[in-house]
Amino acid sequence: MARTTNYSLIASLVIFGITLIIWIHSFVTLNIPIHTNEIALLALIFVVPAAWVSGAIWVMLDGRLWRQLSGVVLLLPGIAVWVLSLMLVSVGFKIH
Repeated sequence: MARTTNYSLIASLVIFGITLIIWIHSFVTLNIPIHTNEIALLALIFVVPAAWVSGAIWVMLDGRLWRQLSGVVLLLPGIAVWVLSLMLVSVGFKIH
């Protein structure tokens, strides 16, 4: 169980690190204005997709077959939502 926890911790750090790097790059490069009423929404867009992927990886790394299968089922849409949120911030929240 300790090895699973270490792998899931490393995966979580990588996912949140990638997310943080892309967010910082987008905010610095694109000069995205941050309004005080949007901070909660930005935090939600930052945390939820990355936590979803991290949680799915944690479930998938468990040794039981049914948890591995449910982790894969959670991981596929989680990665899609995570990538969409990164794409959204990388274009400056502009959808045309």
